[in-house]
Amino acid sequence: MSSFTESIGAWLFWVIGILLLDVVVSSGAIAWAEFRSNPEEDAERGEWTNKVLFYGLVFAITFFVTLLYLPALYFAP
Repeated sequence: MSSFTESIGAWLFWVIGILLLDVVVSSGAIAWAEFRSNPEEDAERGEWTNKVLFYGLVFAITFFVTLLYLPALYFAP
């Protein structure tokens, strides 16, 4: 039984890594699209809308978590 749980654990770590990459790519794409759709005339002094700020923060946080997680996952013994 422990062999089965060990293989599921290794598989689960890779699924988490792939899901993290999915969150990074999708939040970055949404933030970029929201930023591009924000009219320049409406934004005073380069202000961001709440949606752009939220997706930008999600992108930044998950990017750095993924940057640390994936190499550790790949090079783990």
